Amino acid sequence: MILKLKAAIFDVDDTLFDFTGCHAIAIQHVAEYVEKTYAIPVDEIKEQYKAELKKQMSEYPQFVNCHSRTMRFQRIAERDARLPLGVATELSDMYWNTLIAAAEPFPGIIEFIQSLKSKGIKLGICTDMTADWQIKKLVKLGIVDYLDFIVSSEEAGIEKPDNKIFELCLKKAGDCPPSEAIMFGDSYKKDIAGAIGAGMHAVWIKSQGVEVDEKLPGVIELASYVGIENVFQVEKA
Repeated sequence: MILKLKAAIFDVDDTLFDFTGCHAIAIQHVAEYVEKTYAIPVDEIKEQYKAELKKQMSEYPQFVNCHSRTMRFQRIAERDARLPLGVATELSDMYWNTLIAAAEPFPGIIEFIQSLKSKGIKLGICTDMTADWQIKKLVKLGIVDYLDFIVSSEEAGIEKPDNKIFELCLKKAGDCPPSEAIMFGDSYKKDIAGAIGAGMHAVWIKSQGVEVDEKLPGVIELASYVGIENVFQVEKA
């Protein structure tokens, strides 16, 4: 299969690196610090974090503040008198810095991005998160210098799969026609269905082995970037 493209757009978490694994490392580190400093057991603070995550996502499903770790830890402290409110930013920074330190690019992704860049393909990011931490991740992964643009839900004012965030990506890619752009992502609902709904091509990165009941036609599925050239080839449109 040969695709003629002007732009390739990537999600970040669990698309460029193992966010799920790095999150487990980060939240464990934070929980151990909280246990040592404030005598709240590791399992207890982790359960509080999970509960607050679920609540935050349900309250703000289409807004970037659903991702705020500072707000998450702040709200935990508001309910648990053992944890001072002032520690919320410290725990948030500790979480993110630990996660980013553990982040490594998926095998083959750097080589693939270099190949796209050498062909003159515009390269961008479309991510549901604040720009600050996402850019720090991209620096750590060694990817940021290859990019032509970054679109975060913080900038777009809406989260994927809303068309607005994909339209902003296409605008930043030089008013690229949707049919000449491709989206790489791990979330079928947000990245894949969102991109297809915007008229783009889509590649589903199944980094966590997730399956879906109903699949959209034309979606390319990949378990790894290694050997991607055997699945499809890209030419400049």
